[in-house]
Amino acid sequence: MGCWSTMLASLAVSAALLGAAPLTNVGEITVGPVVQQVETETMTFSGTHPRFTGVGDAAAQKRLNARMAEWEKEALARTKAAAATMRADDGSEQRKAEGVFSYEVKRNGGGIVSLLFSEYQYAGGANGLDVRSGLTFFTDSGETLRLSSLFSNSEEGLRQVNALVGEQLRERGLESRLLVRNPQVEKGQPFYLTDTALVIVVQELTWFPHAMGTVELSIPLSQFQGCLRAEFQP
Repeated sequence: MGCWSTMLASLAVSAALLGAAPLTNVGEITVGPVVQQVETETMTFSGTHPRFTGVGDAAAQKRLNARMAEWEKEALARTKAAAATMRADDGSEQRKAEGVFSYEVKRNGGGIVSLLFSEYQYAGGANGLDVRSGLTFFTDSGETLRLSSLFSNSEEGLRQVNALVGEQLRERGLESRLLVRNPQVEKGQPFYLTDTALVIVVQELTWFPHAMGTVELSIPLSQFQGCLRAEFQP
């Protein structure tokens, strides 16, 4: 069997293991979707979480996959809780609570995987709430990373992040929309990586009004001076 045939056969086996669901991203590891649909008289829930294969540390891969399933389970529980408290006379046309949990692969290469997770919850009224979070880890060890972990000197790294974020707020004309004065990116701030940028995720209603939703601030990795760890250099 030739190399091309062998590769196709391998992909077919992976797809079969994932219930024949299409792969969302193939890179240094495989990221495949696990889909769940739940509908009752009071709620609807659509969930898709990732399943990883090919992580260098098998035990870490098992922990990561268990965490992904748990995140979706928690999102489903929040939808059920919303349904239990949703008023039938709130004036909205929609009579069911709604929950959506999904993800996007933002990077899968260079030994790093980074994803963005989105959770939408509607429990009556005019608008729902969208919450986003990130997950970034090394493909060899499965080690997950906080924002501060990207830098050889976390204090200096966060100082540069805040300086660059401040510049971007001014350049994009976002300062006038801030709900808080001089907001600061902390070491636990949600983020994700692309091949060339660090993207800071600002949750709804934290820095900006609800109408702006989640705001993402993209900083080219090339703009960091002397503090970005070698593994993350563009």
